[in-house]
Amino acid sequence: VAEKSNQLAFQVEAPGRFTEENGRTKALFDPKALNGRYLIISPAISFVSKIHRPNHALPKTRYKRYDPGFALNLAGGWEKNGFKYGLGGLFKTNRHHKSSWERNLFVSPDKHYFRKSSQTFAGYFDLGYEVGFTESLSGYLGAGLGYYLSLVEDSRERKDHGLFATGALGLSWRVSELIALRLGYRYLHEEEVPAHLVDLGLGFQF
Repeated sequence: VAEKSNQLAFQVEAPGRFTEENGRTKALFDPKALNGRYLIISPAISFVSKIHRPNHALPKTRYKRYDPGFALNLAGGWEKNGFKYGLGGLFKTNRHHKSSWERNLFVSPDKHYFRKSSQTFAGYFDLGYEVGFTESLSGYLGAGLGYYLSLVEDSRERKDHGLFATGALGLSWRVSELIALRLGYRYLHEEEVPAHLVDLGLGFQF
């Protein structure tokens, strides 16, 4: 009777891989066993990597750099055997550093300092791979390719757009079968405000 009772207790455990340790049933997390859909929500701090330096040979020139800002990345799609593929979207905003200036020699030889901002919107194809280190901890790699639009608030109030690329790596700590905490680094490539991101987000499996 005791043997049958133990077998029944084992069978009603959540689905997954199991091992016996000191007489207790223990689940082993394996990202390759995950199949289904995923959703990733990642707020981040954005550090712009590019400084726009002036060309003093031109009568109209400017110096622009950006303060750290905020970014939000969303991605979702399908997951099979550790591989992820789907679609992603990103919003990022950064304000000009107080040292930013522009000068128009046709108007005045003096520098005009300004503090405005830039916003970037991007959509991309999302690809990723996750590998397990322990039953809860795993590492991930990601890449994306798509299109971006930047709204640049300077004297020209212009729009910049073009090819968008991103790469990411980090760690994922699984708190349940459906939810994981993610800490990672992401690089965003665009013309006006390419940036390094440090993000802390949530991953969901369905």
